[in-house]
Amino acid sequence: SAAYNTPMAVRINGALDKQALQAAFDALVARHESLRTVFVEEQGVPYLKVLPSAQVTLTEAFIGALHGKALEQRLQEHTQQPFDLATGPLLRLDLLQVGPQEHLLLLNLHHIASDGWSMSVMVRECIASYNARVSGQPLPALAPLTVQYADYATWQRERLDEGQMHAQLGYWRAQLEDDFSVLE
Repeated sequence: SAAYNTPMAVRINGALDKQALQAAFDALVARHESLRTVFVEEQGVPYLKVLPSAQVTLTEAFIGALHGKALEQRLQEHTQQPFDLATGPLLRLDLLQVGPQEHLLLLNLHHIASDGWSMSVMVRECIASYNARVSGQPLPALAPLTVQYADYATWQRERLDEGQMHAQLGYWRAQLEDDFSVLE
């Protein structure tokens, strides 16, 4: 299902170094474990698996002066394609060339790997990395991440194991008992 896709479109005007853009996304994926994580199942029990490396391909297409319904259809195709949580990647990138110096970068992440706040962090890091690469400046010195998502999940699980799970579970069961459906 595409119900948990988190799409984003960025218009890029001016010269674009596609190799630098790919390298910036490669660095982003290397830095953030959640972008290299897959979710597999063994004997009916799901668990996460952080891959040591992962490749996210920047798919390119020339769309020219695509407008109106045709552009809307292309965007729908990008946003509605489901992710395979077991194989990944959980980040999809399409670069649509509209004109000689005009592009539309389509990003789509599964919500299990990202949320609105973390998307803004990733975009900032990617822009800084890209700008450094195209200007010949040293890459930004980003502090090592001391906490990854799996660390947070472990901390949250420990809190739940300490007895908070029953209170939370009771609350959410009461909230959702009459109306549980996938959010639009």
